Amino acid sequence: MLAFYLSLVDTDEDRSKVAGIYKRYYGLMRYVAEQTLGDKKDAAPDIVHDAMLKIIDNPGALDLSGGDNTKSLCLVIVRNKCTDYLRKKGTNTVPLDDCDIEDEESPLPDEVVVSEENVIAVKRAIKSLGKIYYDVCVMKYVLGYKVTEIAELLNVPPGTVKSRLNRVRKELSKELQGDGR
Repeated sequence: MLAFYLSLVDTDEDRSKVAGIYKRYYGLMRYVAEQTLGDKKDAAPDIVHDAMLKIIDNPGALDLSGGDNTKSLCLVIVRNKCTDYLRKKGTNTVPLDDCDIEDEESPLPDEVVVSEENVIAVKRAIKSLGKIYYDVCVMKYVLGYKVTEIAELLNVPPGTVKSRLNRVRKELSKELQGDGR
């Protein structure tokens, strides 16, 4: 597939950039696509392909020396392509049932005693969050991004991400305490 992408690029410098992006980020881009698409993860290779084509359209915008900016840009493109795909299919959120929330190899003791009823209540509370809070919550607690990474992906200051996460915690606490938990 890399040979195909390289055939679409005119200059050696751009070929070098595209090859570097493919080698460094293709696996991560595919993982993010699969996680974002949830039960529609079979479309992940097509989404990543579309993202690579978009990257190839403007390789000059990418700087491989910095790494983090290029990585963030690649992931934003993939996420946006996933959002477009899900919108076309009539779904615009990630099903929480399909996200890897816990580590199956070594569950923590408090995870073992959590009842199915509590898990359902937490998922319901997360789904009730507004779109901006839901996105930040999933990126932080499900996908494991750092505050700075979320800020770059959403193109907002880190302080805004922290505020949103604080609001998420308060809303979830209020929602879950309202359920009697």
